[in-house]
Amino acid sequence: ETMGTNLVLRTGGNHALMQLAPLSRKVQWNRELKQPEPMSARERDAFQALSASLPSNGKSVRITGPLLNGSKTLENGCKLVLEVREFKLQELK
Repeated sequence: ETMGTNLVLRTGGNHALMQLAPLSRKVQWNRELKQPEPMSARERDAFQALSASLPSNGKSVRITGPLLNGSKTLENGCKLVLEVREFKLQELK
């Protein structure tokens, strides 16, 4: 859902909010090159694609990406930021 100009994820059980953000870097490590794996175009564009296809009623979304703990509460009340690496829309059960 959107909150102001931000895209946020409301979790099911306790209704906690997480601000969603574009992936800034991958956490997967290339041991041979001793550096993070490069982002694919799909991963780089995942946040924008999710923003363009917000789930409607009767759908949920599964998001994969790094979860960052903000040092302070953001202006929208979120304390956590989830960077979108990939997502999948699902029918509610």
